[in-house]
Amino acid sequence: MNKIKNTVFVSGVFNVLHIGHIRLFAFAKTIGARLVVGVLDEHLCGNRPKQSLDERITQLSTCSLVDEVTVIESSALETIRKIQPNVILKGAEFASFINEELEFIAECPACELLFSPGVLGDFPPSHTSHAKSTEYLKRHKIT
Repeated sequence: MNKIKNTVFVSGVFNVLHIGHIRLFAFAKTIGARLVVGVLDEHLCGNRPKQSLDERITQLSTCSLVDEVTVIESSALETIRKIQPNVILKGAEFASFINEELEFIAECPACELLFSPGVLGDFPPSHTSHAKSTEYLKRHKIT
């Protein structure tokens, strides 16, 4: 991957910005030059207690690792199509879920869907080869 041209996309509710999010964002910045974070609009958050959309946008916007915050108004897939990222990054806990982002990967094979436990050091900052990606996926039992 050419870090200069890469946009990494991460999405979620981000009710509380915690250390797991910070690690995920820091990891994103090691593999891409630009981090765009999609935050779910309130009607997409379900019934769980939550901060307002404005509060969640504010906390994400103040994080120096985040280059841009965008609101996911209808679906992550629609937002991804607008942003056209090179990498879609999700937490490792989503690896066994049905991931709608795979539809975009099928449309745009130059984009990668990666799962990370948000631990720095999983990929070296100079990550440039498919072999390193494959090693990572095997190590974390991701197919």
